[in-house]
Amino acid sequence: MSRLHGDVYRYHHLFQEFLRKQLAASSTDMALLYKTAAGYYKDHEDYSRALRFWLMSGDYRGTDNFLFLFLFRGHKNGVADYADFLHGFFANPLPERAAREAPVLHVLYAWYYYLTSRHEEYAEHMDAILRNLPRIARAGNEFVEFAMLAFHVDYRKSLKTQVMLFHLFGGVLKSYTPAGLATSIASFTHDLPYMHRSNRDYSEIALNPKILDKIDHTYAPLLGPEWEYLRPGIQVSFTYERNRLEAAREENTRVLGLIGPDNKPDGRICVMVLQHSILWQMGRYGEAGEAMEALAAFAGESAPWFLPNLTAYRTKWELLDGSITAAREWLDCYYVTDIDHVEFFRSFQHFTTVRAYAALGDGENALRYLHLLHAFGTNLNRPLDRCEAGAILASLFWTMNRKKEAEEELMETLEILQPYGFIRVVADEGRAVVPVLRRILTRVGGKEYTGPLTRAYVNEVMLAAYSFGSSHAGYLSLADKNADKPVRLSKQQTRMLELLSQGYKNAEISEMTGLSIPTIKSHTSLAYKKLGVNSAIDAVLKAKELGLIGQTSDNIDIN
Repeated sequence: MSRLHGDVYRYHHLFQEFLRKQLAASSTDMALLYKTAAGYYKDHEDYSRALRFWLMSGDYRGTDNFLFLFLFRGHKNGVADYADFLHGFFANPLPERAAREAPVLHVLYAWYYYLTSRHEEYAEHMDAILRNLPRIARAGNEFVEFAMLAFHVDYRKSLKTQVMLFHLFGGVLKSYTPAGLATSIASFTHDLPYMHRSNRDYSEIALNPKILDKIDHTYAPLLGPEWEYLRPGIQVSFTYERNRLEAAREENTRVLGLIGPDNKPDGRICVMVLQHSILWQMGRYGEAGEAMEALAAFAGESAPWFLPNLTAYRTKWELLDGSITAAREWLDCYYVTDIDHVEFFRSFQHFTTVRAYAALGDGENALRYLHLLHAFGTNLNRPLDRCEAGAILASLFWTMNRKKEAEEELMETLEILQPYGFIRVVADEGRAVVPVLRRILTRVGGKEYTGPLTRAYVNEVMLAAYSFGSSHAGYLSLADKNADKPVRLSKQQTRMLELLSQGYKNAEISEMTGLSIPTIKSHTSLAYKKLGVNSAIDAVLKAKELGLIGQTSDNIDIN
């Protein structure tokens, strides 16, 4: 016998084997032994083992109490720890009769398949929950609330539809848990850093904010007092995605003021992450550093389970600044392992892994992860995850000289994002995505284009990406072959590009300067040749990149 820790001991494996043989040869009631073990672990508040042993007894009708304790009283160490237990739990599937005799098990199944992004299996058990809702309600009101949580993340239904179908639960729901049932599970954000991309993608609210008024009286009570800051926090996230950074900073500062010492770490972390993101994007690096220090200190003390995602978050910004060291260090982390399937709660980490592989020139692995993330975002109706994968994919395709694929992928991505007005998820790819955006802008401006994209939107995204790329090196090497050759423009050539950058046409420039249109074209064509480009768009962006002309407003329309 060996001592593991405290009063926990383990028999030698050979002695264990001997005892198992003795037990098998005896007439001992195995079910009773499993129940005895379940009771022991229940008394010692080890609800994972208690549930496991009870289910091993085969008495599924008595599952309710053990499942209740497992779901709502255990696993306070984050979603990853919770999921790791469930992986082992589901390694040996229960017989079909288990869920027939204890329909509450459908709740556990749906939760597990949701966490692990097995969307078809999740859908199967979510439908079973709705069919068996009256029987599940008899197991306890908390299970009804948990079923509501599972329904709320159903990727097949919009928020509007979910609100309309709330009556499905109204007939069996007795009351809401005062503190909010969602705050008693492993994590209501599933340890993801951005609240609008957490347990589900909430982008639909950006199109129809009035949905929040309906959610207030249906699903929001599941969050209890946390909803007071989560509601405006989700809206601030959209302000950030639309690149209205100063407004986002002001709004998010107010949201931070709504959080008190009794609020849960999950939502607080999301608000703190967003504050750092905003400050970093604004170039207020001193304040951003202080925000990061506060975030790291809080996570270390109150939410250590968030540290892997925090490391992924910090590494992301370092990679966007061109740190090869950060890429190597990230891939060396013990929790960064090879995958063939995206698990929902680790999805944010996988985006950092993609960028790390790309930074190190491992395009094969980067593409493999990207295709998985692209499918993950599509299958689970998470437009921002799908579009982040699309933006990176387009940038990577371009560097691989797969330019047609890059253009098509980014156009599809922009078509998804344009109705929301979201910019940052593409712009954060910086200089790597600018050449793809330039080509798309030219295509959208052509007479033959009849698609949904507008020049104004594509231009706004391109300018934001260019601005970001001017300050941050990025993780993809796009060094121009002529970068080492100094470019010198004449005063007239510089003047022409300055005016072009402000949106003036040749006729307007002629009127302003007194120069003939042929003379203007001569100056601009010479500038194009020196810069190694073939269009006004490329000339202006290249001249700005080289510091030959000044920066322009985000509202200009480059023609």
